[in-house]
Amino acid sequence: MKDSSKRYQISETKSLIGVYNINKGYAVFREITIIDENEEYCIVESNSSYGLAQYDHIALDASTVKEDAIVV
Repeated sequence: MKDSSKRYQISETKSLIGVYNINKGYAVFREITIIDENEEYCIVESNSSYGLAQYDHIALDASTVKEDAIVV
């Protein structure tokens, strides 16, 4: 902030576990908690704030998606 004496210290970053939700045509990252998983699917915790809901559309390959990118 210009002309301010406030200081902010940024610490190291950590990775989040989540998926990209694309219900509205653009990618939104949603954090999830995995209860159980295998090679084909994951069972995630329900009723978590900012999590997934039944019938949400998610990206299968997150490396091809960027936050807030329009998905066609």
